[in-house]
Amino acid sequence: MDILQNSLAGSSYVDARYATVHNVARDQLITNTTINPKTSLDTLPYAEGASWNPNLVCLRNTRKALIDDIIKWIYLPEESTGVRIFWLSDVAGAGKSAIAHTIAQYCDNHGLLGSSFFFDRNIPDRRTPQKLFTTIARDLVKLENNLADHISLVLEADRSVASACQTCQFEKLILEPTLRHRIRRAVVIVIDGLDEGYDLETLRVLRDRVPELPGNFRILMTSRPLDDIVTDLSNTGHVHRRSINIHGDSNRRDIRLYIRDRLHLISSRKRLAVEWPGEGRTNDLINKSEGLFVWVYIVSEYLRTATHPDRKLSTLLYERNLSGVSMNAKMDALYSEVLCTCDWDDEDFVHDYHLLVGAIMAAKTPLSSRALKSLHRINVELDVDGVLWPLSSLLTGLSDQDQPIHILHLSFRDFITSRAQSSLIHQRYYISEKEHNQRLATLCLHVLNEDLTSHTPGTGYLSKSASDIKGIPSVDPSDVSEAVWYACRFWMEHIIEIEGDTSDTLLDSLRKFLAERLILWIELLSTQYPFQSLSGVRAWLQRTFPTEPEMLTPMSGYSYSQILVHLYDRFVYMNRREHALEAIRDAVDLLRQLTAERPDTFNPDLAGSLNALSSCLSNLGHRERALEVIQEAVNLRRKLAADLPDVFNPDLAGSLHNHSLYLSNLGYREHALEVIQEAVNVQRKLAADDPDVFNPDLAGSLHNLSFCLSDLGHREHALEVIQEAVNLQRKLAADRPTVFNPDLAGSLHNHSFYLSNLGHREQALEVIQEAVNLRRQLAADHPDVFDPDLARSLSDLSVCLSNLGHLERALEVIQEAVNLQQKLAADRPDVFDPDLTRSLHNLSLCLSNLGHRERALEVIQEAVNLRRKLAADRPDVFNPDLATSLHDLSLRLSDLGHRDRALEVIQEAVDLRRKLAIDRPGIFNSVFASSLDELSRQLANLGYTV
Repeated sequence: MDILQNSLAGSSYVDARYATVHNVARDQLITNTTINPKTSLDTLPYAEGASWNPNLVCLRNTRKALIDDIIKWIYLPEESTGVRIFWLSDVAGAGKSAIAHTIAQYCDNHGLLGSSFFFDRNIPDRRTPQKLFTTIARDLVKLENNLADHISLVLEADRSVASACQTCQFEKLILEPTLRHRIRRAVVIVIDGLDEGYDLETLRVLRDRVPELPGNFRILMTSRPLDDIVTDLSNTGHVHRRSINIHGDSNRRDIRLYIRDRLHLISSRKRLAVEWPGEGRTNDLINKSEGLFVWVYIVSEYLRTATHPDRKLSTLLYERNLSGVSMNAKMDALYSEVLCTCDWDDEDFVHDYHLLVGAIMAAKTPLSSRALKSLHRINVELDVDGVLWPLSSLLTGLSDQDQPIHILHLSFRDFITSRAQSSLIHQRYYISEKEHNQRLATLCLHVLNEDLTSHTPGTGYLSKSASDIKGIPSVDPSDVSEAVWYACRFWMEHIIEIEGDTSDTLLDSLRKFLAERLILWIELLSTQYPFQSLSGVRAWLQRTFPTEPEMLTPMSGYSYSQILVHLYDRFVYMNRREHALEAIRDAVDLLRQLTAERPDTFNPDLAGSLNALSSCLSNLGHRERALEVIQEAVNLRRKLAADLPDVFNPDLAGSLHNHSLYLSNLGYREHALEVIQEAVNVQRKLAADDPDVFNPDLAGSLHNLSFCLSDLGHREHALEVIQEAVNLQRKLAADRPTVFNPDLAGSLHNHSFYLSNLGHREQALEVIQEAVNLRRQLAADHPDVFDPDLARSLSDLSVCLSNLGHLERALEVIQEAVNLQQKLAADRPDVFDPDLTRSLHNLSLCLSNLGHRERALEVIQEAVNLRRKLAADRPDVFNPDLATSLHDLSLRLSDLGHRDRALEVIQEAVDLRRKLAIDRPGIFNSVFASSLDELSRQLANLGYTV
């Protein structure tokens, strides 16, 4: 049995024109946009700057033995090793990161690097594991095109994966794709400094799930030997733990090479004697280092910037006895040596040191010296360069006032923010992060109060209505100072970390900011960054200043909730769906509080925002939660409409429409039908009183009602309803063709399908031809938007022509559809491959009917190959189509005499359809029977007794 596939068959297809939801604030029908691979992958959070750095690799010919061992492990055959993680575990300063950068560079040069992630406690994106696996996933797609397609399909089906827990992200974005699409070479992932950003779930993934990866995957990981990491990873078979023997001969040799290289650099820069500092002092420095690369590096940087490097070197070597002390004590002594060269008797220096180094330690992301000056503008005599240059061996980024200043090594932060406090000789260096966090909060608010005005680029748009301007304006980041960007991003984090007493200056600055700058802040922040909820600040104010409730007013009133809804609309327009979700969640939370006090006033707004929240949740794949929220919106709107039907019935109809869609998407078909029928009933009454306003919404709901009816087998009723929708849309399109022709074309397409299913073939042909003509016109003007719809309608036109015996014309049309869909699928395979396979299937049948059997076989084989890939990823969706194409492939093979191969294929089709029929007998029993009959016929032809 040859089976023609209509665009609606086997896939519960509703023409995209009316797979719609009612938008929030205005409750107008909007079309869901299709997600392309680039957009899908872009929804995955990515930690910029987390990759390896060629400037941080090991010095040539150092660490050779260890690096060689790691490279040999990378190339070991899969079957010869169960080790998936090479864990380099040692004390801070041993040189682990340099090795990680070196291995990453080697793997990148040899095409083996899957991803590298270098944790850094000083950088927001890299001090937590939240972006670890999403960053790795986005890097891996560069190795295999099918990975990009697979991950895009995952995100299209469930957008919530982008923000899910680490375990889910690892499973859906890394494990399953790489098992499905094997990469035929070693794949190395480098994770450095795990101790600076892990949590217990990260360790669970590394311990329990990494062994499930394909055998060609290797993970090089470095960390300090913290208790949690050691406990979870030490006794697992797939983890090989290795330390650096800092006292061993190999490490001493490497230190010797490194020290000689650094001393040569210093002597040439300082124009010292070629043999400086001499063999004896060089050997003493090697011994003094005790194998710690970071100690040597800081010493060399200290000498490089010192006025008298020879004298400083002698002091370091011979005036401090550090033999046998702990690594921390050794590093603390070095830091103290550097710091003690500063003028601690100068009160101005001491004052400026605490301001600047305190800000560097408390900052949420590294700041440049220019930004530090701007933040501390109230201290006009602050000498940034004079304070920081003596510390240049401990900090990087001082040579350029626009470069971020980084702490050279984590141990320096630990020294001045913790260990220095408990030592009498070091107390003057101590920095209290809590104290400077509060100071930075005040400085951020001061900068925003001064610099953020209505003239700042990117502000002012939330004061305009949604019809005045679309989306969110783009802003060149360089048009706004670094200090303002920093204050925008992090003032809240600094505020909510403050505990205990606060200064009057901070309180006054916050009061002024909330009253005068709040909306400007939201506007500017949203041009570059996600929306930030103020719920944490509200809770902090209620806890810290319970007697000053008036401070909450600017961010707790009704006008602020409407700003959030407005911002949500603009995020939606920009397709920034995750950001939109955060904004509308905040609006809903705020309106719930307002409604608790004055339900009669605020319930309508709450219902509208719930409707918007459900739409956003659904678009991001949170379908169950979307259903809960839309049910709450419906319940609210039922109550409102019961009291004021003329006012609230339109809103109720919109929420019912969406409720039906979410029910249908989750498989609750009977309930979906009940709800869409209720929506239609409400909209009929509305349209009877005001047809110009409500006929478009009625047509849309009729369209979806017809689908629900058809999906449940009520074909005659579905035909009646879609005919009514078409009649309405003809009238609408006659008056406003530009607006309503796309909707009319969609309903005509589905009308043709329902006619064909009921045997009205001639009428079905007329209707689908009209849909094609309309879509040709639309695609001529906007091919990017309407070519996919045109291709589907062409495919169904071909089916109708073939059913009526117009075989040559059917072949021409299906070939046109295939050509269009091949172009579309070349750019967006995850979106358009399903439609392409359907058209290929039908092209094969048209070719066979006209006697082009060899070409028909080629085409159906192409359809089967594509459908195998689709079914491998989503078997529940695509196995029925795969079974259909296998059935027809068997027929093509049999027609050309390839009987043994035909038998294999029809057996595969029977096996697939047997499983489908067991699960859904009402739908698949008949096609299962047809494949059984074909199997029986082929067995008989080969002489087997059936």
